[in-house]
Amino acid sequence: STQWIVGLYFFSEEATRFSTIFADDFDRNATLFGRSAGFRVGGDVEADSSAIFGQVSFDISDTVSLTAGGRMSWDSKDAVINLLSPFPAFNFMTLVTDVPVGDSWNEPTGKVTLDWSPRDDLLLYASYARGYKSGGINLNGNPATNAVYDPEFNDVFEVGVKSQISNRFRLNAAAFHNDYTDIQVQTFGAAGAELRNAAEATIQGLEVEGLFLLTDSFEMNFALGLLDAEFDSFIFVPPGQPVPPVGFPPPNENPAQPPAAPPTPIDFAGNQLSRAPELTFSIGAQQLFNVGSDGSTVTIRADYYYQDEQVFAPDNGPDVTADSYDNLDLRVRWDKGDGRWNAEAYVTNATDEDQIRDILRSIPFLAGGVDLTSYRPPRLWGMRVGY
Repeated sequence: STQWIVGLYFFSEEATRFSTIFADDFDRNATLFGRSAGFRVGGDVEADSSAIFGQVSFDISDTVSLTAGGRMSWDSKDAVINLLSPFPAFNFMTLVTDVPVGDSWNEPTGKVTLDWSPRDDLLLYASYARGYKSGGINLNGNPATNAVYDPEFNDVFEVGVKSQISNRFRLNAAAFHNDYTDIQVQTFGAAGAELRNAAEATIQGLEVEGLFLLTDSFEMNFALGLLDAEFDSFIFVPPGQPVPPVGFPPPNENPAQPPAAPPTPIDFAGNQLSRAPELTFSIGAQQLFNVGSDGSTVTIRADYYYQDEQVFAPDNGPDVTADSYDNLDLRVRWDKGDGRWNAEAYVTNATDEDQIRDILRSIPFLAGGVDLTSYRPPRLWGMRVGY
């Protein structure tokens, strides 16, 4: 048999974004230009995307099938940047008003997958896909140099198996290898966060998951993820130290000079990608009890999750590294036999462990820079009633 699909896609968006800083250091700049703030950067951006795509699947034999698909994408982004800052030139205040920037990209992408199902309860597959993410515009970038960043590309190879070993045991596994080129990475430029293109990166790993029905009323599940995600090559050029010139603004009790020489490039090759822990693991178990003669049930469930340490910036420094953590959730749920009523009591993060969600570290823009660390919730407990 043969199945196919074709389609068209169109997307259009207009947006406005500005970042404004109110601080004593910028008050004089604000007064000079007759504005409410001395530092303001952003602008208007318009994004348009269209594509045509298609996919076909057909059976080579009773047990083997082939799927192939393709897509042609047309993307364009245009912006008008507006910047008021005393620092980007590192020698005196800069005023950039309504500078147009933009670019467009046209890219083909696609996939091919081969499935082999020797039995109804077993599927083995191999696939290749090429993905593309369009470029974009840094509204706080320098319009003359780094406002526009390029698309990134990813070639993905994957092999896997999905199996129903018995009516009580399901096991799935997949191994994958991703080759990234021009990968888009968040860094910080002279006026704030920017996306830049690193040269190359490789992400490869293994995922395994299983479900066990040990009895009619007791089940366990687990999932394991192993990940190796590194930059193959990435020469990063820091933006320099955005400090005001001597005597600005008065009184300047600790005069600072702009950088005297261009910053030294840094080689990030071999560093770990952001938000890519090497090991994740989870296991859960639940027991079902029949209570009463009306078919009502009580379910007791526990879920444990472990996440390895991870980094949040390409330099992998200790100030952007989050420790590994454990998480334990406990739940007791009652369901009325007719399905109308339910109630649940729960405790999440039962051990009350510190769990870092994100670390944002900026350049030393004001008073040593901005370091923001956000956390997942601490221990929470509660009850729910549903009808």
